[in-house]
Amino acid sequence: SGAFHTPLMKTAQEEVRKILDATPISEPRCPVYSNATGRPFASVDDIRHLLAEQLTSPVLWSSIALNLFGAAAATCQFVELGPGRSLAASMVLNKRSVARQCRNFQPA
Repeated sequence: SGAFHTPLMKTAQEEVRKILDATPISEPRCPVYSNATGRPFASVDDIRHLLAEQLTSPVLWSSIALNLFGAAAATCQFVELGPGRSLAASMVLNKRSVARQCRNFQPA
């Protein structure tokens, strides 16, 4: 456990910003969603800014999942890998129709 996604990560955030500024980043070829906003990144500058922001921001997983589902409701399927059904459980709390799209694959 740690202070991830809290203001306590502010010092690390400044270092990450410097590293991201020096790192080549290309426009994504498909939508990539930000943990900090729950929406797709709009530009390379947006990627740099929001990757650093997510160190001190809560993860908006429910917003990401609902936005993903809204963008592709007819073809969207969530796949949860590993033990448990935490993805499906969290989706039930937010939108039952999305939860019905969750599939779980347990390791053999």
